[in-house]
Amino acid sequence: MQITATVLSRKALKLMQVSSKITEKRQLEFFMDSRGHVVCLPYSIENLHKMAKVLSLNKFSFKKDRYVLPDYKIELARIVSHTVKPATIETIITKNKL
Repeated sequence: MQITATVLSRKALKLMQVSSKITEKRQLEFFMDSRGHVVCLPYSIENLHKMAKVLSLNKFSFKKDRYVLPDYKIELARIVSHTVKPATIETIITKNKL
């Protein structure tokens, strides 16, 4: 499958838009694991929804206390978040739950 320059430039444009949104919301730090789970610090449900808005995730991606990325969003999330072990995601959730 060949990727055309137009497709690449669209992806680059999308990445730049997301990067600018991240810069605006610098107080949120994103973490994702190898399973596609993504959370943020400071951890709260409200901040998770802000993070989802930045990453353009829909409400169906929200699972109880984290977001699960669809396959086509994983590359984008890798660029703007820290990659950590699944246990780290669990630690972030459990230590910051109210």
